[in-house]
Amino acid sequence: MTLGGEPPNVPAEVELVRISSSQPYLESLESELTELVGRRAFLLHDKETGTSDIVVSDLVSALQDGLDVRRLAVAVVMESCFSNAIPFRIWWAGGDDNARIRANNLRKVESLSAALDELTCGRGVVASWQGHAENTQDNSK
Repeated sequence: MTLGGEPPNVPAEVELVRISSSQPYLESLESELTELVGRRAFLLHDKETGTSDIVVSDLVSALQDGLDVRRLAVAVVMESCFSNAIPFRIWWAGGDDNARIRANNLRKVESLSAALDELTCGRGVVASWQGHAENTQDNSK
């Protein structure tokens, strides 16, 4: 999960890391991710993998099990982003280096509920607001 800014509510289980200080794969994408979100980009770090993988996977598993997820760290951060108009994107790389920008991999969402529905179905999400980039490119052709 990458964010275009720092939401005020970040639970202790996760941390925000500047893309420039994250893993090499993301560091190389810093300018692109910053352009996509329209501001300085951050990674929501799960404090183990150098990514958001654990917290996003735990969220999706809980959703698929029908559990209430609103207190899980990534859901709290997502809600904080929606409440404060902070753009974010969650994508499933799956070995696809362009997954973060493919239109067929990302669904634009305007609420936590919509984001959770899309993630449950295995799709990535992008949340953005007027004045911030909404870039998703259809590279599937």
